Amino acid sequence: MTFDENENELENLKNRYKRNTPNVEDENNDKTKKTENKFLNLVNRSRNSFKYIITFFSFIIVLFLLVFIADKWILPSMVHDRETVNVPSIEGKSLKEASEILNANNLFYEIVSEQYSGQVEGIILKQIPDANKQVKSKRPIFITISKGKETIEMPDLTGISVRQARVSLYNNGLNIGDIQYTYSDLVPKDSVISQNIKKGKNLIYGDTVNLIISKGPENQVYIPKLSGMAFEGIENYLISEGFKLGNVEFIDNDTFVPGTIISQLPPSNTLAQFGQYINIVVAR
Repeated sequence: MTFDENENELENLKNRYKRNTPNVEDENNDKTKKTENKFLNLVNRSRNSFKYIITFFSFIIVLFLLVFIADKWILPSMVHDRETVNVPSIEGKSLKEASEILNANNLFYEIVSEQYSGQVEGIILKQIPDANKQVKSKRPIFITISKGKETIEMPDLTGISVRQARVSLYNNGLNIGDIQYTYSDLVPKDSVISQNIKKGKNLIYGDTVNLIISKGPENQVYIPKLSGMAFEGIENYLISEGFKLGNVEFIDNDTFVPGTIISQLPPSNTLAQFGQYINIVVAR
C-alpha cells in the first residue's frame, strides 16, 4: 500500500470516530437551552400571576370606592330628602287603627313578635321607636301584638284531696274559688266530689274554679278524747256523745291516778258512726 493510500485510510478512521464519539459541547448547549426554557416559563407564569393579583386588587379597590361613595354621598342625600316626622302613639290600638294613624304620618308598621297577654288578640302591646320620637318618613315602626290570653285545659280534680287540688290549680295558672262541703258516702273526707268546670275545657290563665269537698258519711262524728278522764260516769258521757262503751280493761299504772282512763280505741279525733263502741284502758 502506498503512502497516499495510508493517509486516506487514516483520515477515514478519524471521521468515523468523530461521528461515533458524542459531542460534549453539543450536549452542554442542549442543557443550557433547556434551563433557559424553564426559566422563561417560570418568568411567564410569574408575570401571569402578577397580572391576576393586580386585577383582583384593582377590583377590590373599585368596589370599595363605590361603597364609600354610596355611603358618603348617595345614601345620605336620599335620606336627607325624606322629611322628619313625629312618631305617633299606637300602643293599645288595633292593627287597623294603627295602620290609619301611621299612614297619616307617612309611616307603616312591621310586626316583629307576638305574645300572650290580658289584651284582646291583635292589640298592639309595644312599639319601637317610642311615641314622640323624631324619625324619617316612610320607615317602619316595629310592633309587638297580643295573641290574646293563654289557654289551659281544665284538669280533673275529682277524687283527690283538697290540698292536691289547690296545688294542681296553682301549677296550671288557675285559682281556686268557692269551696262547699257536703256529706258523701262514696268520696273520702276532704276529697273533691266535683268541680264546676268540666275537665278538658279550655280556660284562660287566672280563671277561677269552684269545688265541692266531701265531709265524709253524713252520720259520722268525731270521737271525743277520753284519756285523762275519770272512769266513773264515762258510760253516760259516751251515750250523750252518740257512742257506746265497749270493752274496759284495768291495768296497773304509776303515772295515772287509779280510776283514770289511760287510752282508748278507736283513738280520739277520728270519724265514726253514731253508736260506735269505744274500748278503754283504765288505771287500777
